[in-house]
Amino acid sequence: MATAAHKLLPSAGQGAVCALQDAVILANCLYDLESLDRDAIHTACLDFKEQRYHHVAEMYGKSKINATILYGQVLSCWEGGGISGRLHGSGL
Repeated sequence: MATAAHKLLPSAGQGAVCALQDAVILANCLYDLESLDRDAIHTACLDFKEQRYHHVAEMYGKSKINATILYGQVLSCWEGGGISGRLHGSGL
């Protein structure tokens, strides 16, 4: 899933890393299925999400910071008077 599911900087290679991690963890979750009924598959998907979500969220945050540093892209919280509006209004 990786790059299709996680918008990370391509130059960091994190999409490929996520793809491998996603594949292994999803395979393990599916391997542990006791049956093929809907509830068991749903539980396996929830287990996959529980194992991956926080790690990917952290990587995504770091990717956004690197995009700002390397490419000058602006985080959405800086637009529309967010942080920049508060900094500008404070005289900084």
